[in-house]
Amino acid sequence: MSCPTLRTQYNLLLQKEKDLEQAIQAGTQSGNFANAQKLKIEVLNLKESLEQYCFTNFTVAVEKGEDAGKEIEFNMKEILKEKKAWYEARGLKAFADALPKTIRISSEDKQRIIETIKRGEANAVEIMPGIQIQEENMQHLADLATSKTKDTDTDEYKKKIKALYPNDPYIEDDTILASTPRNRPDTPYLVFYSTHDVPQETKGKSPEELEKIYKYILSLPEYLLAQRIEAEKRNDPDHPFDRWDDDKNKSQAIWLDSRTQTQEEHALYAYWRPVARRVRVYWLDVRGRGSGIGARPAAIAPIL
Repeated sequence: MSCPTLRTQYNLLLQKEKDLEQAIQAGTQSGNFANAQKLKIEVLNLKESLEQYCFTNFTVAVEKGEDAGKEIEFNMKEILKEKKAWYEARGLKAFADALPKTIRISSEDKQRIIETIKRGEANAVEIMPGIQIQEENMQHLADLATSKTKDTDTDEYKKKIKALYPNDPYIEDDTILASTPRNRPDTPYLVFYSTHDVPQETKGKSPEELEKIYKYILSLPEYLLAQRIEAEKRNDPDHPFDRWDDDKNKSQAIWLDSRTQTQEEHALYAYWRPVARRVRVYWLDVRGRGSGIGARPAAIAPIL
């Protein structure tokens, strides 16, 4: 079933469920539940046909990379619950409200994601809202790379975040927060990526060259989320996930799948600067390159 057809079927299910609710109410008043019974059967049939597209629990045996020989499990129901709570706790209410109740993706996308994990190119997932909500909340996303906390946060948590982010991020100019991720859906989607070291084969290549090799790499919003999540998870003030190093083989700086909306298209790159103790985000010509700048390949799947 194609993505547009699947989305149509899902929307039809939502409408049928509303119709069923109204039919039950009408039946309660009239005593005739014939229409409600008919609609109930239609709803059950639609749910059964869509069930195969639900992305719930799945386990993948990794064949290559640092996780080769291991099995990685994704409980999408729990992950969805955790992501919603994480967004709400950090003031990203618009992100939390935009998340779906159920994860459904096309069978083609599911297979592509499984193959990506098998190759060792992904061991983590984010659930992103549509691109418009991301763009409307860019400043809030940038604030994730600061020591800002809420009054309701515990003193222990405030101390932890202050240690992780002693200085505010350096963002080169306003065009960066106004940049647009490439090839992202305007509806919620999954983004799978690896939290291991940036692949050496991606370093020294320009954004133009990377586009020809990878359909997706992490965008600015996705990076800012992943950066904060990894910082909190590892609780390491040296930020190994995205730390810049003068040794190109150790550097974790990355190009981002986002472009400035200026007269000349520029690509973004970002990293944690150890000396300055902050996240830094810059732009450069799409043909530019740096020996210590690579990319984090990603697999994107629209949620249907």
